[in-house]
Amino acid sequence: MNKPLTSKSRRDFIVKASQHLKTMRIALIHELASDIWAGHSVSHDGGSMDSGDLASHELDQHMSVLLSERERERIIEIDRALKRMDESNYGVCEACGLEIAEQRLIAMPFAQRCRDCQHDEERKAKGWYHDNDIEQERSKEFGSNPLEDESSRESMRSPRG
Repeated sequence: MNKPLTSKSRRDFIVKASQHLKTMRIALIHELASDIWAGHSVSHDGGSMDSGDLASHELDQHMSVLLSERERERIIEIDRALKRMDESNYGVCEACGLEIAEQRLIAMPFAQRCRDCQHDEERKAKGWYHDNDIEQERSKEFGSNPLEDESSRESMRSPRG
């Protein structure tokens, strides 16, 4: 079974997303380089610092390392998204195979799952998912509808009598 052809507007969106991801990647690399450069050029004259200054300096260094790790992770996520573009898999949910909404890709251009599958994954990670979860089964069978009101959900759960 062949993949459906992507519409022209979707292809145009992916081209713009690729340019955006590449720009983000370059900016992150520059930011990492400047952080590294700033870390090397800081004077380490510990003799003139009191314990409060040393603690503050140590906290600044720790925060810089954490931010650098996040920047590196973001670069990896961007590289993965660019690879999916090269493989014509960008914007396709890794879990269900459906297209990821453009609004989601605008907000998170390196998203690998659609909103529903990401939500399911987060529920599983938090231990909220159960194999007999009616909402989960209904979501997979019929698709989720965030505008559905609670009374409609209740009527689906309780038997009519």
